[in-house]
This record gives sequence, structure tokens and C-alpha cells, in this order.
Amino acid sequence: MPGTYQCSCNTGYQATPDRQGCVDIDECTIMNGGCETHCTNSEGSYECSCSEGYALMPDLRTCADIDECEIGAHNCDTHAACINVPGSFKCRCRDGWVGDGIKCVDMDECADNVNLCENGQCLNAPGVYRCECEMGFTPTEDSKACEDIDECNFQNICVFGSCENLPGMFRCVCDEGYELDRNINECAVHVNCLNGLCVNIPGSYMCNCPPDFTLNPTGVGCVGQWRKQLHGKFSFLPHNADMRKSVCYRNFNDTCENELSFNMTKKMCCCAYNVGKAWNKPCEPYIDECNSGDNLCQRNANCINIPGSYRCECSQGFTLSPGGACLDRNECQEIPNVCSHGQCIDTQGSYRCLCHNGFKATADQTMCMGKECKHLV
Repeated sequence: MPGTYQCSCNTGYQATPDRQGCVDIDECTIMNGGCETHCTNSEGSYECSCSEGYALMPDLRTCADIDECEIGAHNCDTHAACINVPGSFKCRCRDGWVGDGIKCVDMDECADNVNLCENGQCLNAPGVYRCECEMGFTPTEDSKACEDIDECNFQNICVFGSCENLPGMFRCVCDEGYELDRNINECAVHVNCLNGLCVNIPGSYMCNCPPDFTLNPTGVGCVGQWRKQLHGKFSFLPHNADMRKSVCYRNFNDTCENELSFNMTKKMCCCAYNVGKAWNKPCEPYIDECNSGDNLCQRNANCINIPGSYRCECSQGFTLSPGGACLDRNECQEIPNVCSHGQCIDTQGSYRCLCHNGFKATADQTMCMGKECKHLV
């Protein structure tokens, strides 16, 4: 207007009623200046701010929670967990520790609870504990308790028997023919395998008959009879044993000497009990070819005297080859699982077992035994 003026105000200001000046606009009085939380007016402007624990967003108006746990802006103990809450955080001691979270100390679980680690020993460690278990028990997956070991799940734990699991242990119920930790040696009973060679085998025995003798129907002895052949040798016929009784002579030095006062069978005189050196009238000398000093049998074989002759048998640990030689048996290959709970190592004429942890070798090193039913030797 002619002779006067009006003011045009800058942003953040407004004109006075007479328009002769400008005054600050308090934006905070108008819908809090658009701020989500706090609005602070200033000359010609204003500013939004947030409460503690919140941060102003890029739009300079809204606020978002600060995760103090994520950015490390907390003072929780190293043995405490930081838990974020709106505008703040909390500290909580981890399992095995006690305190307010700002300060945490170890909890001795073993002292606080004497019932921990049944069937074992409780060992305290910083923030945790673990169980050392007694024999027959094993720690659970978290090592905070002891549980029974079912030994019956182990392969061949009760050799020649059945396994019964018990708390912390097991027991073997042995098969027929066995005792705990030993097999009954049926060959020690002299009535077994009459007229033959008794061989003890696990759980039973085997009767080996001389040449031309046969095993009787019950399998407990050999039957046959003698007949004289040319050149003073004797052979065997597979019929009933020769039960004839006659004179037995203690000695034979070109003639029969020291006649016994009672008669007996030829087998009793010359072989079974080694009583005499000759039998019958006329005198039939008993020749022990095996003691003649001659090397009658092949290498790795034993000479066995029989009435009127002898036979050769491969020594234990050797087997007869088609060519007639006694060759070393590889028991590790021939006998499945011969060293149960161990490693089989073949040796000349035998083998030995290197046993796994928890098992020990028998005296002859041919078996690995825990609490098993084992072969009597």
C-alpha cells in the first residue's frame, strides 16, 4: 500500500497481525509437529526426538526400538543372556549360574542336589556338571545322568550261552555242556569214547576211531575186532571188538616173561592201560613202533601206537594235505569269529588273540573273555 509496507516471513515464521513483523511458529503445538514421540520447538524450526532405547528413523519423525543385545550396548555378565525388550534390555544368568544377570556366579549343582548322577559321581564344572558313571552304566547324551548299559546287545557277549541284562551288569545262562567261564571237558570222564581217541570240542566231545574201527550207534565209543595178517602185523575188521581173554606178559625180551596171574583182553594188556608187552599163548609180542626210535611219521605229525601197528595223526594246529603232508591250519580263516571280541593272528600250529578293550585273553591266548561261558582246558 502507498506509504506503508508488509512483511513476507520465512519458513517457520508467521506475520504479526499488522503484518509489520514475523514471529516463530511453534510447530509442536500443531499435531506434535508430526513427531511420533517428542517434539522440541526451536527458532524458526522444530526437532523430533525419541525416548531412551529408541532411535529416530530417516524420516526424522518416527522412532524404532534399539536392540542393545544385538549391537552390544548392554552390560550383562559374560555368563548371562541379554534379552531385548521395548526401549531397553534385561540380563538373565544362564543355566548353571546365579545372580542378577549383571553379575553371575557358578552354581554348584552337585552340592545343591545330592541325588544327581545316580549310579555315578557328580562332577561340578563352571556353569555345568557332568556324571562319571559306574561300571555297567553310561552317561546320557547330555551327560547329566547315568543309564544302564544293555551288554546283551553286544555281539557274542555270552559265548555258548544266553545273556540276561541286569542293572549295571549282566549274567550268562550257559548252554548245556557249559559252566560259567568254562566248558565241561567230557574227555576227562574215562567211560567216554571207549577204544578211541576222545577230542573235547565246545559244548561236547568227538570220538575218533582207529583205522577200520567204526563209531557205535550212540557215538560214545568205537567197535572192531583183530585178525592176524602176514608178516606179524595186525589189522582191524569193523565188527564187534575182540573180547577174548588170555595171558598177559609184563616183558618181552625175545621170549615172553613175567606172566600176570589173571587173564585180560589183548587191548587191556597191550594198549589201553599199557600193562604188558606180550599176550596170549603162543606168545604174541606187542611192538610199540612209535618208541622204536625211527622217524615213522611225517613232519608235524604224531605217532600213535595201536595193537599190531601204528598210525600217524597231524599235530594240533596242522591238517593233512592231499599230498600227505601236515600243513599249518589257518584257524583265523577256518573258524568264523574264533577271536570273538579280538583280532586273530595266525601262528605256526596255532593262533593267538589280541583282545579288544574290556576283554582279556585266556591263558593259552585262544579266546577273548569278559564274563563269558568259556571252554575248559
